[in-house]
Amino acid sequence: MQTMPALALRGLTVYPKMMVHFDVGREASVKAIEESMSSNQPIFLVAQKDIRVEEPDRNHLFAMGTVSVVRQILRLPGKTIRVMVEGQIRARLHELTQTDPYLVAQVEPVETSEHYEGKTNSLRAEAAIRQAYELFDRYSELSPKNASAEMLMNIMSSEDAGYIADFLAQNVSMRVLDKQSILDELRPVQRLNKMNRLLRREVEILEMEQSIQRRVQENMTQNQKDAFLREQVRVIQEELGEDGDNELAAYRRQIADAKLPEEVETKLLKEVMHLEKQPFGSAEASVLRNYLDVCLELPWTKTSKERVNVQAARKILDADHFGLEKVKERILEFWRSSSWPRI
Repeated sequence: MQTMPALALRGLTVYPKMMVHFDVGREASVKAIEESMSSNQPIFLVAQKDIRVEEPDRNHLFAMGTVSVVRQILRLPGKTIRVMVEGQIRARLHELTQTDPYLVAQVEPVETSEHYEGKTNSLRAEAAIRQAYELFDRYSELSPKNASAEMLMNIMSSEDAGYIADFLAQNVSMRVLDKQSILDELRPVQRLNKMNRLLRREVEILEMEQSIQRRVQENMTQNQKDAFLREQVRVIQEELGEDGDNELAAYRRQIADAKLPEEVETKLLKEVMHLEKQPFGSAEASVLRNYLDVCLELPWTKTSKERVNVQAARKILDADHFGLEKVKERILEFWRSSSWPRI
């Protein structure tokens, strides 16, 4: 069991044999770093479960962390410092013996299976390592921050499944819980298999993001093309003394002034939008104009009184169609059976 200063990390996990730099701003964290440097002792780095907690206690910290050595401190403007640390070994947190002015932890270093298995050069380990090569290579192609050649060489040159898993977990963007699950796993081959599953998921997510971005870009390109063509049409119409925008505005104004039924108004506005997208001089545009003109000329809100009188109709038919008795009877019969209102 060892006692040493502790630092609660927010959104970050540090692994053994990894060099990591990050900024420290909380007063207690700065004092823990300074104490580690001044006393020349290691520091225990452990991730917080909830990054929103400003003053974490034992319940806010994960059980597994990393005993590390502070290699460098750079003081930034204000009270922030940038620190470089190197992870040494995994350790399990037992308790916090001090929380003020900085955290002090009692930890127990844990031995992983590498201690007994060496490079774990079994067939299962070799299969997991090859799979990790392929997945990380694909991840590097898709990631906005492509992996450097040094990172790729670091993985390719190693035959240690546990180290490769830790290296990937340190350098791949993942959720804190996923990173912590890699730190918690003490068996190297199982750790790499778990890392491969997480890496495969990240690759699928990146592929989906790229697919969405590509479709969005295609739609944007099409919209830009349409806008460019519409601008060309507008310029041509101006040169010809025709103003397509005024024509469309006039149609919309007529539709609004006509006080049409809601269904009819929606339909006509949709046709105006359709007309707006038509190239100048197209046959379909002429059909749409004729359709709109006919619809707008109809007396949608005008009514007239109809006079339906059988006697008056008989007189008119006798005067205009004398001798056509059967025709007159059929017409009058229709009028009698009609459901039209009588006046």
